Amino acid sequence: MAKKPNPEVCDIYVADPTEINVRDDHKEKITRRYGIAEASKKSFTVQAIGRTTDEPRADEKIDPVHSPRNDDIGLTKEGWWIVRYRCTIGKALFKEDVLDHRGELLAPESDAFNDLWHKNSVLGYY
Repeated sequence: MAKKPNPEVCDIYVADPTEINVRDDHKEKITRRYGIAEASKKSFTVQAIGRTTDEPRADEKIDPVHSPRNDDIGLTKEGWWIVRYRCTIGKALFKEDVLDHRGELLAPESDAFNDLWHKNSVLGYY
């Protein structure tokens, strides 16, 4: 498991939602990919957006960002970053063997990911 104890915006981590205290609609044990959307050195938490490989719902309040397959960072299927899967993760968990750092998003996906977070921050849906 790769550790990166100081998460930065656009870092990608893999974790079991139950181990990081995030509500998840899946009933079976899964791992989910999380992109770091906001990370302040002064805060004890970071804001992250979850990624899904399920087709987005037609009624999403903010258009999801398409995320192509990228095996280099653990994105093994085509998917979407969806603000509805926004969550808060305590920074202390990044120092434990809970979050597996896989790499970082690169442009143009990183630009679209950041735009998604900024839209959510302005509109305040989630």
